[in-house]
Amino acid sequence: MYQGYEQHQALQITERISIEPLLTKHASTLLSVVNESRESLSQYLPWTDWVTNRREAVAYISQRINSNALDAYWFAINLNQEFVGVLGIKGIETQSKATEIGYWLAEKGRGHQIIDLVLMSLVPLIRERGNAKVIQFHCMEDNIPSIKIAERAGATLKEYIDHDFEMLDASQRL
Repeated sequence: MYQGYEQHQALQITERISIEPLLTKHASTLLSVVNESRESLSQYLPWTDWVTNRREAVAYISQRINSNALDAYWFAINLNQEFVGVLGIKGIETQSKATEIGYWLAEKGRGHQIIDLVLMSLVPLIRERGNAKVIQFHCMEDNIPSIKIAERAGATLKEYIDHDFEMLDASQRL
């Protein structure tokens, strides 16, 4: 992805924002951040109901970083050297050559244009160095902030799809 990813080095996005490879060492901090923002995160993320202790935070991270998906990369997002969220390039679907970018931010990370700025750095790297031909964002249809971020990154609405997330509003589409 970027030079230094395999060595677990941070990539400085701006003076205040950096990303680094997500590792299980982030589990305690991730859990703390999720606990602080659980109510708002649970509106759109089904996994928040089961990430309630350090063991489950390790499992959450491990599921992502050990997925074995082609060109999958997971990042811890830092604001002023403080963990505030996760961004994942979820791997390439081999036939369509599409990859999905997913992310979440704790409440304390919102309002700083973090995802916009990270995407301005990562999308060109995905295009230059990756095997993806298409970049997708899946957002719940009432998650207006995420939809606007995807649009600013160049995304356009292609289709609505139903979801099977039991903990989320079934009337909402992705």
